Amino acid sequence: MLTVETPPLVAEARPSTDVKTKQLPDHILALDGLRGLAISLVLVTHCENGLKWNQYSDVIVKALNKVVRFSTCGVDLFFVLSGFLITGILLRSKGSKHYFQNFYARRALRIFPLYYGVLLVILCATTFFGEPPKSMMGTASDRWWLWGYGTNILMTLRNNWTYTSLNHFWSLAVEEHFYLVWPFLVFACRSRPLIALCLASVPASLLIRAGFVYLLHNEIGAYVLTCCRVDALLVGCFIAIVAHIASLENLRSYAKAIICTVGLIIPVFICAVPHASATDRIFGPTLFALFFGGLLVSTLLSASLKRTFENRLLRELGKYSYGIYVYHFLIIAGLERCWNWAALPPVPNYFAFLAVASSLSMAVAWVSYQCYEVHFLRLKRLFAN
Repeated sequence: MLTVETPPLVAEARPSTDVKTKQLPDHILALDGLRGLAISLVLVTHCENGLKWNQYSDVIVKALNKVVRFSTCGVDLFFVLSGFLITGILLRSKGSKHYFQNFYARRALRIFPLYYGVLLVILCATTFFGEPPKSMMGTASDRWWLWGYGTNILMTLRNNWTYTSLNHFWSLAVEEHFYLVWPFLVFACRSRPLIALCLASVPASLLIRAGFVYLLHNEIGAYVLTCCRVDALLVGCFIAIVAHIASLENLRSYAKAIICTVGLIIPVFICAVPHASATDRIFGPTLFALFFGGLLVSTLLSASLKRTFENRLLRELGKYSYGIYVYHFLIIAGLERCWNWAALPPVPNYFAFLAVASSLSMAVAWVSYQCYEVHFLRLKRLFAN
């Protein structure tokens, strides 16, 4: 466990004109690769239905099913990266005249056009052609929660998955809630309380999720509600703060220890704990958040890991990961309806389904980015810090 007593990590930041920060470059190619790993894990787990198995399946199919289901941890990697990157942006611009205006304008230009564009297309399509067998946007009253990034709140209130092919929007809601609060905390607080908050988030999130599971009997809420997933975001924030006020070298030994320790625990956890069980809901997100935090630090400090994640394929996946994430569940749902499930044995069938779904998701995301999103992204230059 990292401690706030370590002097280099808690040295109070003086005003920005006096601080000798050790800033990282604005764009690190390896982080695109880590983002590519995150979206790959998401695709692996959401193609789960391509792996047809039952209690009589052989050990290989059952083992693959375990790995596939726990690949939901890709979302935790996204959260860690988001906390790290957003905090770095905020710290570098802290004290600037247009701190809030620039941050929120640039975030809106990146996120809103695709998110609301997809919702509008789905709304128009379902209005003119009718709803699919399972409504993607829920009832008319459910849709208001989608427009206001309240997907995860409604799911928590109902303790169920409400939107079928748009259920994955819960994590976009978590990110948006984070963007609404964190810039104000960074603006108002100095380094010591921010570091303390980040470190406290790990045990606090565990306790909150335990409360949802055992007191409220609400396992969906424990998985999707923002306050239950804040530990992964703040692990990334903590790393960014240390990089800004001191040096990531201060975290090298911690990162190695976490990767070795948690890296040994995770395989045992996956083998011993049923996916989506109470134990998984409580401890799984924190285990993966700590591991990915260690991986992030090690990647930034290790030349060999940097080269690994600077792989062209991973970087391309990372570049278009937002579009892939938004579109992939819709593509998978459509592909499932026309897939020949009996054509191959379970394992080859799963990998074939994964390859086709991933390729289609990437293609759609690429077209969306080049023909639609890029026009909004060009406007970000108007809000440079």
